[in-house]
Amino acid sequence: PFLWNARSVVNKRQQLFSFIFSSDYHIVAITETWCCGDMKDREFLPNRYSVFRKDRDSRGGGVFTVLLAFSDSLATRQLNSPDTLKLLAVEVHAPKPIIVCLVYVPPPPSTSYLSLLFDYLASITVNRDLNCPSR
Repeated sequence: PFLWNARSVVNKRQQLFSFIFSSDYHIVAITETWCCGDMKDREFLPNRYSVFRKDRDSRGGGVFTVLLAFSDSLATRQLNSPDTLKLLAVEVHAPKPIIVCLVYVPPPPSTSYLSLLFDYLASITVNRDLNCPSR
């Protein structure tokens, strides 16, 4: 995955197109998109890419995730999160199912915002037995 704090993809559409077409990333996560609801996904990327967005409700902000290697034939869905959080989670039912989660904490982080974020993230668990020997 690749993470980019764009500070407006609206002004950087050509840069985004160039990056997407020249990279080998399967997942691109973008924060501070500065997009609003009346903008169409296809303004940013062609149809063959799956785009999931959680747009800003005021100046600045907004996040989106682009899934590059996953076709539209794979089941994907955006998971619910509180509207106040700048959090986007997408479930991809591929041969090995994954959840892609993008979290953005706008500065300065308030105590109430962080509390809401941590409460939400507490409902997510990652369980693995990695058996990694120390070196």
